[in-house]
Amino acid sequence: MRRSSRSGALIAAYFDTLDPAARSTVQELRQAVMAAAPQFQQVLKWGNLCFQLDGRTLLMISAHKTHASLQFFNGAALAEQFPQLEGPGRSVRLLKWRYSQPVNQALVRELAAAAVQLGLPASSGSEGSC
Repeated sequence: MRRSSRSGALIAAYFDTLDPAARSTVQELRQAVMAAAPQFQQVLKWGNLCFQLDGRTLLMISAHKTHASLQFFNGAALAEQFPQLEGPGRSVRLLKWRYSQPVNQALVRELAAAAVQLGLPASSGSEGSC
């Protein structure tokens, strides 16, 4: 079983591995998430930055070649309130930001706060067990 890493130095090193455009977008997403929910623990798992409460993952930022994704493990329950969320799965929904596109900080803060209020994702399989 792989363990998550919470080391601040390791998280800083994660940002060093990203190209400048990805780093900027991921840092903006991270700042907005933490502004909405400073109680989140930040961990690295699956090579991505995850945000946990009580050991359960609610959000994850993943960097891709041309965009960053902000994934909500309880996103299906948020989809009606936030139609911008994408994804057909049972629970996970996401937003994508192209690196040339500004991050909508207000939307990210609203979504992060709503995810926290909604609570922990249902324990169905591996979803949310980052």
